Amino acid sequence: MKKLLVLLFSILISFNSYGEVELDFSLDTFCDQSPKVQVRDGLFYLPNTEK
Repeated sequence: MKKLLVLLFSILISFNSYGEVELDFSLDTFCDQSPKVQVRDGLFYLPNTEK
């Protein structure tokens, strides 16, 4: 039973390490990790966009 639990946990950990999130900056939602974001005095600013 212990071997089964160890196997199960090792499989779960391996899946978790491959589950990195890929960021998509083309969306209109705000993301503080976007390359367009400017941080000034601890506040996040986005550049103005023209329509």
